[in-house]
Amino acid sequence: MDLEQKYIKVRKSYDFDEWFVVELASCPHYVVNDIITHIEYYTDKLPELDGWSQAICGVVKSSKPFFYKLEFLKQHEEIPLYLGVEEISCDEYLDCINQNQTININE
Repeated sequence: MDLEQKYIKVRKSYDFDEWFVVELASCPHYVVNDIITHIEYYTDKLPELDGWSQAICGVVKSSKPFFYKLEFLKQHEEIPLYLGVEEISCDEYLDCINQNQTININE
């Protein structure tokens, strides 16, 4: 007697634009897993702004810190869509801190 296989629908918590994947692949290999971990942790905390893309900055702490900016779109009752990732300077990251636009893992 065979049991019928059941399908369990998994709700995605975010999605990536194809450019995001290309840009992430161009990042140094030692930071990619950390950036994805930051996305997993912080996606639920992203601010909503209908119709407009936003940016948030983060840092991968290693022997050489890697500062980055994530561009995303998060609208009311929709999953966030990550549009791009790029390396930024330390000064740009400090500007993001002043504007309260950073990923804070230790909250």
